[in-house]
Amino acid sequence: MNSEYITFSLQGYAMNKRLLTLFGAMLIGCFAFAPVRAGVLEGKLLHAVKKSVESAPEEPLYLYAATIQADDDDNASNALKTKNIKIINLGPAINTGADEYAPTVTADGKTLFFVSNRKGSKASDEVEYRGPASDDFWASKKEGRLDEFQADSLFNIEPEPKDSKSTVNTIYNEGAASISSDGQRLIFTACDRPDGIGSCDLYQTEIDGVKWGRPSNLGPEVNSKFWDSQPSLSPDGNRIYFASNRLGPNNTDSDPGNTNYDIWYSDFDEETMKWKPAKNLGNIVNTAGEELGPFIAKDGVTLYFASTGHQPNLGAKDFYFATLTDPEKNVWSKPAPIPYPGINSKDDEEFISFPASGDVIYFSSDRSFERSQGGQDIFMAYVPPFSRAVIIRVLVLDECTGEGIPAAVTIKNKHIGTSKRDSLKLGKSELQYIVQNSDYGTGEKAAEKIEFEIVAENSKYGTKSETVTIIKPEITYDEEKAKESKEEPPVRIMLGRKPSITAEMEYADYIKRVSKKNPSLANWKGLVLEEVATIDLFPLLPYVFFDSTSATMHPRYRLFSSAAQTAGFTDETVKGDKNANTPEKYYDILNIYGYRLKKYPSVSVTVTGCNDETSPGEKDLDLSQRRAQIVYDYLKNVWGIEESRMKLEKRNLPDALVASKTSDKDPQSKLYSNIENRRTELTFASSSEEDLWQVRKPLIDREPTIFPTPLTMNFQMDNGIDEGLVDSRRIEVKRGDAGWVTLTNVGKSEKTFTWDWKNAAGANLTETIFDEAPFSARLVVKSINGTECASDPISIKVMIVKNKPGVKVEKAGAKTRETYKLVLFPFNRYDAGPFNERIMKEFVFTRTMPKSEIAVEGHTDVIGMFESNAKLSTNRAKTVETAIRAATKGQFQSLESKGVGEDLPFFINELPEGRLYNRTVRINIQTPIEEE
Repeated sequence: MNSEYITFSLQGYAMNKRLLTLFGAMLIGCFAFAPVRAGVLEGKLLHAVKKSVESAPEEPLYLYAATIQADDDDNASNALKTKNIKIINLGPAINTGADEYAPTVTADGKTLFFVSNRKGSKASDEVEYRGPASDDFWASKKEGRLDEFQADSLFNIEPEPKDSKSTVNTIYNEGAASISSDGQRLIFTACDRPDGIGSCDLYQTEIDGVKWGRPSNLGPEVNSKFWDSQPSLSPDGNRIYFASNRLGPNNTDSDPGNTNYDIWYSDFDEETMKWKPAKNLGNIVNTAGEELGPFIAKDGVTLYFASTGHQPNLGAKDFYFATLTDPEKNVWSKPAPIPYPGINSKDDEEFISFPASGDVIYFSSDRSFERSQGGQDIFMAYVPPFSRAVIIRVLVLDECTGEGIPAAVTIKNKHIGTSKRDSLKLGKSELQYIVQNSDYGTGEKAAEKIEFEIVAENSKYGTKSETVTIIKPEITYDEEKAKESKEEPPVRIMLGRKPSITAEMEYADYIKRVSKKNPSLANWKGLVLEEVATIDLFPLLPYVFFDSTSATMHPRYRLFSSAAQTAGFTDETVKGDKNANTPEKYYDILNIYGYRLKKYPSVSVTVTGCNDETSPGEKDLDLSQRRAQIVYDYLKNVWGIEESRMKLEKRNLPDALVASKTSDKDPQSKLYSNIENRRTELTFASSSEEDLWQVRKPLIDREPTIFPTPLTMNFQMDNGIDEGLVDSRRIEVKRGDAGWVTLTNVGKSEKTFTWDWKNAAGANLTETIFDEAPFSARLVVKSINGTECASDPISIKVMIVKNKPGVKVEKAGAKTRETYKLVLFPFNRYDAGPFNERIMKEFVFTRTMPKSEIAVEGHTDVIGMFESNAKLSTNRAKTVETAIRAATKGQFQSLESKGVGEDLPFFINELPEGRLYNRTVRINIQTPIEEE
């Protein structure tokens, strides 16, 4: 080896005399292990050092990065064939004036974990350490393994509140750590914790989503009452190396604070799923001195550590390595200094870590160096030749959303027949396998290209495999070229299935009736809108309501502007949706009465204006006069009712009060009562009882009505993906190409959702469905990362059954549906009163047949107490039931009654007419058509 080729480059400036002298000594010590002519080498180096010292300036100048070069002499050792070993202090991007130490780098070389008591670590008034903050774990990320770290990539791995004692970083001290190959598990040191066994113990935590989970003490098989620290987890995760001052072959000191440190290890028992009792690594590695900071390389057999007991030694603690030559018998080679010039020095070196590539070294040292920040700092060394580590990254993804899913993963080396099994779970999105030199085979089986079969299994999604070919990477001495090397793309194994949705429902009433005669419909399921013969009775409310202090007719009343417009109007042509939430037919009340008064001239009418007597501006008889006058004038001028048949009166409160006489203190009830008293009343009289009945009687609607059945249906849903991945979901329903409704209140995991067929506006089906276009529905699942996955759409049939001229409709089993309502019960009483008794006599009793099914329901509005209204509605329904039984002498199929109180209102309670129509008893009669 030619000494002329041995140089050191000062990338910055010359050092001062003291530093340069030390640096020269360091170089000599670093090369002392090489099988070369050490005397010649030493002499030439010393000569160069002496000359530099004599000419060096006195002011301190610093070494930024030492680049040590060796020639390619084939007679030199492999260690000395290493070129351009560049060492840098990571500077303020990582280091501070506090201590930064115990670096551990992930297998891909892109994330560095370390320990520091810098500002931002958890502080505590309870525990006093050497600084104002405890030693916490920090980390930094970078794009490429050969890049330097940037200050903006630094973060505390767990910035929890300072009083948290159940996390990774606490108010106590955390020491060295080791990260698993897949980056999902952290073995770390924690001191003085409440659940600790000794002064410092080893703990374990795993990634839970994006956060570290709750740590657990590794227990007494690993930890002792002494100091246990500085773990290093093997690449397969089955062995932990760590330092301890417990009693052992080199330590008889029972004081837990002794400094006789050895390296120990514990193996994981996959049968019991526990760590086995720790063992001393043996006296080949351990000495009477200190052995600390073990680091097991990614090959699983090369152990690096710091020691004061091995030789040669440059001073204090130096780095050494040993190889596990016989894993079965735990036989190690004799340790030797690490073969990287410039790493060891006269100062303390401790804690060394490599990525899987082995071409970058991280270590901590308290040496003086350009960009040193003070205390222990973390250094980075580039160690050519650079060999890109091959890391097989396995992602098991849901086929639809692309989200990671739980799976058992087996990686089989098809070349040498070995396999490794691991698992992925929610939160652990990636599994990594480091391809080691042994994977390529040795001797005759050595190969430059090998195949791995990767099998993913999930009990819900099934099993799938992918084969990946790995080419052994080239080795280069060019750092820039090494940076350009590309990583292996991840192996994505797609499992899972799309969401699914089905529709379940009862058979429609029409299908139940006709399927026996029409077998082709026996299995028909869907929505049927059937036209059914109906009779609906709509009682008349002889009131016109006004806004506060107003005598103007409200726009909701339908009024004609002249007598000519009344032509063609009859009480049988009144329009109004029976399913609307307001009493639509009522708004023609003045036209109905005008038409009937004109038809029955024997009937006279008294028009009485009222006010609520309590509200400001309301207690005014002139206001009552004007309210009566506008109704009076409408009947006279538009409908031509003679003034001789009409009488105009005014008063304050109406004679038939609503709630003003009650003890109800509810402000809403009082308000509603006042609103109802702002009205004009129409009272009719006649010498002919029949004519009087013809004016006052309810409207009768005999138009057939469309009834949908079944009233509801059930969607059965399966997310297709793991429930832990679901953020939300919805059901999108269409008719034809147009959107119908989007159901968003379907939950995240419920299997069933009941739907009433209605569109987004909640409109009744008879107003919105006029053809037999089917529904389509699909389930859309949104994952936690925002990805959406939709099921295949399903179709739900629609059938419309109408009585059309020339078309025969099957009526077997069909029934008429008749609805009769009674209103104007005496306030707070349940006797029917003469008017309601006449309605029952004229309509209800005569429509009750031996096969009729009768249901009586009592209803109230919201004025009054809830419990009182429920009781009142029940009593009113019972009154009607008793009357029907007496009048029909029990000639019916069935009869039942109930009161529902304020529940199930027919109209909105915000309007006075809505409340009065809600104070009702509804009588439903269904009679088979053949009995008609």
